[in-house]
Amino acid sequence: MQTATQEIAKGIICGPVMITVEGFRPAYNELLFLDMVPDKEEYEPLLGYVVLEQCGVSVDMSEHRLVPMKKFRME
Repeated sequence: MQTATQEIAKGIICGPVMITVEGFRPAYNELLFLDMVPDKEEYEPLLGYVVLEQCGVSVDMSEHRLVPMKKFRME
């Protein structure tokens, strides 16, 4: 795959798996595992827009937090 910095990275795709974000409903999707260097001895997961949407999560950019997605009717 090609990263946002234009680097080519190899990874392993696994799934489907259940993905949970604490306080929100679970979603089923695939995971991509990449070799990476831990930050302060921890790995930081990166969740994409599709997984967040499946879990009912929105990102509050002003408060830097996850909030429930607002529901709306589509007609």
